[in-house]
Amino acid sequence: INAAYAIRIGEKTGSLAPGKQADLLILDAHSYVHIPYEFGRNLVETVIKKGKIVWSTEDPA
Repeated sequence: INAAYAIRIGEKTGSLAPGKQADLLILDAHSYVHIPYEFGRNLVETVIKKGKIVWSTEDPA
């Protein structure tokens, strides 16, 4: 939060809260410590940019 406020964008970003912008990456990993052991495998399940899903392995149909 402090970093966002330091560059004067803390009102719209910097934390997960209703009404704030969110960029998230959801991975198929049990824990962040497993990520290096999955080298070569695409772990990305969902990409969220500015609060909207822009890519997902889930079929929306």
